Amino acid sequence: MRRTRLSLAFLLVPLLLSAQAGPVQEALERATDAFFDQSLQAVELRRLLEAGREAFAGLADPCLRDYWLARVEYLSGFVERGDRREKEAQRRFQAGLALAERAASCPGLADGLRLQADLIAQLIPASAKARLTLALYFLNAPAIAGGSDAEALRILHELEGREELERPDRFGVLTWLGLAYQGRKDPERARLFFRRAQEVYPGNTWVRELAASL
Repeated sequence: MRRTRLSLAFLLVPLLLSAQAGPVQEALERATDAFFDQSLQAVELRRLLEAGREAFAGLADPCLRDYWLARVEYLSGFVERGDRREKEAQRRFQAGLALAERAASCPGLADGLRLQADLIAQLIPASAKARLTLALYFLNAPAIAGGSDAEALRILHELEGREELERPDRFGVLTWLGLAYQGRKDPERARLFFRRAQEVYPGNTWVRELAASL
């Protein structure tokens, strides 16, 4: 199954802090690379992130300081989630949101708004749309970051029965269920969900081709 890009992908953009970069940039870059490469254990990632947190806290510009600290908290949240420490993950996301809200109010820091939205998405798992985002995270994330096909399927099947789902979201849930079972080498179930997705949007050629390919 082809993997989609994670919402974390923007963390791979080079960190540009001009003359203030140095070890600050290096600490977060190393943590980000290690997170995606699955090359360090959670305890080591936490140590790198703490070093970045301390360094970013010393930035003179309050807007940059809040933005980069929010980035640290965002990645920290996923590290904690990957270690099955959901309460601590939520605490990190909440801390990051408070920082991102301040950064988003700064002129010329548009990325603060995007970061704010990403953090909010992690803090509202009770909503159907947020639950779908969470399911896709579990489906596409590496194991060290909390990826789990079983957890993704659990959430998607839960969403399958939600009456308040809007039509596009219902189509998405059914299609992702089909893709998840395709990835599990279960063509019979995959075909079932692709066909149910077709019933939502009969004219969708992509899902029709997915069903026909099995």
